Amino acid sequence: GQKTKTINLELKEDKKKGYFGKADAGGGSDGFFQNQAMFNAFRAKRQLSLFGIASNTDKVGLGWQDNDKFGGGNGSTEITEDGAFVTTARSDEDFSGWNGKYNGEGLPSTWTGGAHYANKWNEAKHHLTSNYRFARQNVDIDGVTTNQYQLTDSIRVTDMTKKQFSTGDRHGFDVMYEWKVDSNTSVKITSNAGVKESYTYSKYRTANFFKASDAPDTSYNDRLITSDANAQFINTDFLLRKKFAKKGRTLSIDAKENFKDSKSTGVLESDIYKNNSTFNLPTRQQKINNSNTLAFSGRATYTEPISKVVYTEIGYG
Repeated sequence: GQKTKTINLELKEDKKKGYFGKADAGGGSDGFFQNQAMFNAFRAKRQLSLFGIASNTDKVGLGWQDNDKFGGGNGSTEITEDGAFVTTARSDEDFSGWNGKYNGEGLPSTWTGGAHYANKWNEAKHHLTSNYRFARQNVDIDGVTTNQYQLTDSIRVTDMTKKQFSTGDRHGFDVMYEWKVDSNTSVKITSNAGVKESYTYSKYRTANFFKASDAPDTSYNDRLITSDANAQFINTDFLLRKKFAKKGRTLSIDAKENFKDSKSTGVLESDIYKNNSTFNLPTRQQKINNSNTLAFSGRATYTEPISKVVYTEIGYG
């Protein structure tokens, strides 16, 4: 019994265009800097977005609001009839953290950027979205950890110093194309790919000693750990959907491809000394990991109505 007045506002086709963006830059003492720029342009259902970040503070990616304005989803960007657009970001499950996120330890230097393009044409029968992102990050870590253990008649102390440098490059790309062949048939192709390279160098020195004890009770452990890794992946999904003239009769075909290749090498060198001079125990290890996966899968599903409320479905995968 409640009435609601509704006004339908529509923009004229020649008004569905515009530009917006923002840029901010900052610098401080000791060489700290934080710079960001973002630009968006759209006309009718076509959208182009660009962004770039250079920072050696803890800013390693777009904030939530900026990421929402920047096209980011694999086919999830929709431009409405009034000229606005809504974007839902897609997570990169294969390369989590590819955008330069780190665990909060150390001083990061980050350079990251990206581009997004989306368009619909021919009365929205064709829909294309694509995204590219790049990230480079260097992290320097200097740390000291001291643990003190209260024993029955003495106190044992462990001091560890850590120096670590890590660097990594990541490229990520995804694309979605959808074709509405007619009112009953559609084809959708999605694909995402990425490349990641990283290198880490870590050096540790651990000292164990007892308080109020002579120097001969002191032992040292020097460790060197390196890791050099690279990986790439590409995933593709093809989906065909067909509705027939008879209501409830449909056919869908879905085919997928998944490829991932990763390689890593690393070394571990460990030396234990007594009293900082007497050689005790050396360790030399090399670690090599290679992993390669290529998978294809497909499924066809057909539905047939038996009555207005009963359907049968046949599927093969």
